Amino acid sequence: MRIRYRENRRNTGFDRNADQAMRMAKGKFIHLVSDEELYDANALAIFIEWLGCGACDCIYVNHHVLPGVSGDEIAVFERRPMSIIEHPKIYRSMFCLSSVIVSKKTFDSFLAKHDISKFYDTFFVFDPIYLFALRTCKRMKAYPDGYCTMPNIAYKAHLPHDYAKTFDYCFLKMALACVEEGILEPEDFKRFKYRILVPQILRGMLLYRTYIYPKIYSLESHKTEEYYSEIQRMLSLGWLGNALFWAWRRLVYSRLPFHLLYRMHYGIRRMIFHDAEMIDRFAMYEDMLSGEGKKYEVGMDRK
Repeated sequence: MRIRYRENRRNTGFDRNADQAMRMAKGKFIHLVSDEELYDANALAIFIEWLGCGACDCIYVNHHVLPGVSGDEIAVFERRPMSIIEHPKIYRSMFCLSSVIVSKKTFDSFLAKHDISKFYDTFFVFDPIYLFALRTCKRMKAYPDGYCTMPNIAYKAHLPHDYAKTFDYCFLKMALACVEEGILEPEDFKRFKYRILVPQILRGMLLYRTYIYPKIYSLESHKTEEYYSEIQRMLSLGWLGNALFWAWRRLVYSRLPFHLLYRMHYGIRRMIFHDAEMIDRFAMYEDMLSGEGKKYEVGMDRK
């Protein structure tokens, strides 16, 4: 196997680095591989067989994400107009982009028609290429469940404002850029926004709020609220939608002890269902605040 390596003189960020790596690729196919994926020993051979014989020109390699994949089943999408709203689970698959394989020809075609720099600093630079492939590829296959797994790695205590920035703000920024570039039709995005995106954001706000450790509440809630305020502006929900979104924000980020919901969930899972794998996130936050090496700092953010 020939490996090409290039070291940047400065930190260019994920999106620019991924773009540069894909441009450097000389093979027929592109696969951005995450460091947390473990493939079955025969996986690469099967990918090469599928792609080489023309069985498909786009592969989704992931566990239990795409519809129609269970056991040894293969989900195949025939050539037809496709939007992310037609298969809501596509939304979930867009957060696992280390699992997508597209042809170099598809990537080059994307570059010829769209400005990839519009997606820099979103952390989702590969999503528009994925959506472009869904619209243009002849056939897509999803690898069977269970052949691609994640190793048992230690859980990390993620910060709520980091979730809000990455999975809500940056994702929305990427989706709006897809509309601007013509990858998503405005009507597709409108349906997607109201049927999937807004409900997910509202649910996420409550979910992230329950994870806010009381000792860092004031810092985390302030930074997280800044992102949701900008998200509300970007969504253009109209006066009624804005009023409801604002009311939900005020409720979720009030002084109500939402963290007790997590404590209740944790206690039920550990004590009643004896779930030994349930992680005490608050214990990890305590370690971040006072443990050896103190990992939490004011204004800490993803780069």
